[in-house]
Amino acid sequence: MLPKYHFYIGLITSIVVYFISGFTNALLFFIGSFLIDTDHYIAFVFKEKNWSLMKSYFYWKYLNYPYDELMIFHTIEIWILLLIIGLLINPVLFMLAGMLYHELFDIYDMHKRKLFNARAISLFAWATRNLK
Repeated sequence: MLPKYHFYIGLITSIVVYFISGFTNALLFFIGSFLIDTDHYIAFVFKEKNWSLMKSYFYWKYLNYPYDELMIFHTIEIWILLLIIGLLINPVLFMLAGMLYHELFDIYDMHKRKLFNARAISLFAWATRNLK
């Protein structure tokens, strides 16, 4: 799913969270729902040795989908880590909720485009396939 859709969906839902739980939690939810995709940029920089945000956008949009790059913020291990931290620091749970909300839309989009298994949901699964 393109970043603009994640931005709008995350923003609208964050407004709802604001009325239920306040500004800080809404902001953390939005950060989780939108900035989770920074891992696409990080993967682009490591693979292409290029810092251009615009080139990264077009790289993922047109050239390299489906892909098997490591999208670290889209993995279950990171979510479990945030859950553990969130149990100690409650507002972190709102960031995790935003990330999982984002992931639901990614899964829907990949399913709609028949891109099954297009991205590893686990660091372990990715490492098993790619680090030999």
